Amino acid sequence: MARIPGWRSWAWPTRATGILIIVLTIADGATENTGVYGLFERLLAATMAVALTALAIGILRRSRPESAQA
Repeated sequence: MARIPGWRSWAWPTRATGILIIVLTIADGATENTGVYGLFERLLAATMAVALTALAIGILRRSRPESAQA
């Protein structure tokens, strides 16, 4: 993403989101036998859903012809 001019602004948010997903995955595995079991699964699922939605919106906006982007 950092190499393509139209996506440069998305490079750091994408990296931050990736790090957040990794942290939530590790936290989910580390809290299997505690009282917060399931919380990190939900946070991970919500984070991934929001990230995927944001990426889909970004792709949709960039795939429209220039004349339709008013």
